[in-house]
Formats: sequence, C-alpha cells, structure tokens
Amino acid sequence: VYASVGSSVSLPCVFTDGLIPNTVIWNRTSTNSNAWLPFPASFEESAGPSASAAIQRVEDGDQGMYTCSGMMRGLNGERIK
Repeated sequence: VYASVGSSVSLPCVFTDGLIPNTVIWNRTSTNSNAWLPFPASFEESAGPSASAAIQRVEDGDQGMYTCSGMMRGLNGERIK
C-alpha cells in the first residue's frame, strides 16, 4: 500500500473466509532490514470484527513493512497463528 504524505491510508488485514482470529497482532519492520520499528503516532487498529488498521495522517518516515497476524483456536483447542 502506498500513500502520500499528509493523506490517510487503510491497512487491510485479510484472513481466509470463515477464519475469525481471537487476537490480531500488528508489527512494523524496516524495508531495508528486519529491524522492528515503532508505529506512527496516528496508527489505529480497527475495533470490532475488522482486523484492519489505519494511519490517519501519513508523515515522512512512516514507511516500512506493516504486517498483521492472527491467533485462533483449532478444532482440537490448539492455538494456531
């Protein structure tokens, strides 16, 4: 996803149909290395069933790899990421 400085951007987090995670975790890493980065000040995760997030106002330096993952329980009760 690309966005202009000053604009807002939605970061979708999509799971296979029928899979609804109990917990969604967002991470941000550098595009040049695997170093973890802090989230921008205007980063917001969606409440409710949507796992998406948004950056309300993109600033210079907000670039990076934003990834989401979800934790759910399998049929046998085992936790699956």
